[in-house]
Amino acid sequence: MREYALSNEMGSSLVVAPLLTIPTILVLSVAYGLLIPNIARHVYFSRDPVVGFFNPLPYLTIVLLFVFIALAGWLLNKTMLASKCRNTTFASRLGLVLALLFIHSAWSAFLGSWQWQLSPLRGLIGPLSHVTSFFFDPLLVWNTAMELLDEGWFTIFGMQPSGLVLAGFWLVEAAIMGLGIWGATRNSLHEEVFCEACNAWTSLKQDDRRCVIPDSAPEIERIQKGDMDAIAGLPLLPEMGSDDAVPHFRFNLHECSTCRRTRTLDIEVVKYEEAKGKVTENVEDFSSVFVMDGADYDKYTAQGAASAPPSGAS
Repeated sequence: MREYALSNEMGSSLVVAPLLTIPTILVLSVAYGLLIPNIARHVYFSRDPVVGFFNPLPYLTIVLLFVFIALAGWLLNKTMLASKCRNTTFASRLGLVLALLFIHSAWSAFLGSWQWQLSPLRGLIGPLSHVTSFFFDPLLVWNTAMELLDEGWFTIFGMQPSGLVLAGFWLVEAAIMGLGIWGATRNSLHEEVFCEACNAWTSLKQDDRRCVIPDSAPEIERIQKGDMDAIAGLPLLPEMGSDDAVPHFRFNLHECSTCRRTRTLDIEVVKYEEAKGKVTENVEDFSSVFVMDGADYDKYTAQGAASAPPSGAS
């Protein structure tokens, strides 16, 4: 089988993707930036010495950040698919722009909300006026951040981080923001398959075929390179209980639901890890995505039919 590659066609993404992704990133980043000082207001300013020592906010900040990035990644994937973008270079460059936008707008929201809470006009105006001022004035963002950097603004383990320590926290947070958004956009087309004839994305068939990993290294290499004869010769994995789960191959078959001629196959390795008495499934990509022609598909389906249990068997 030959390796599949997207056609690099843009679809409507040049217009649709920015129109949908930029407002999405703005809303999510501003929401994240507004949450942090408002949570801090109730946690950091607590008079309870235990809260002051074991401050949960740095950990809560990281958890919230991952939640927002995961949500952004899901929305970005849906947007890229809806615009029928097949150009990975465009997705990567758009991801870089969105990552910088997320960092800047999140910081604008955080600093604007922080300044609003300290403002004597707080009861007369909402925080968004401050946020807007920061968003359109990068120098204001920088100067206010430098002031916070000198003084610090929260306590943890009885200390108030400032200077290089606080800068380190901020750099880690910015790295998670930037790499998370960039990676989510860049990988939004990962293993997605498009039928050019029907102008539609293919769908994953509920095949869930699992096969034994052979012992022979040359045989494994043939499978990784998409040799259908080697793939079709693999025995299907028997039913397993929770106590005898073993590493195995899992196959993902994509097919165009309209013409049923565009088909691809990719392979994953499924491994099992045990921690605290609980077994979890760990899935890793094993092969590229390969295009299946009619002969390849016949061999693949024949393998499943030959290994399937007889009708009525349990």
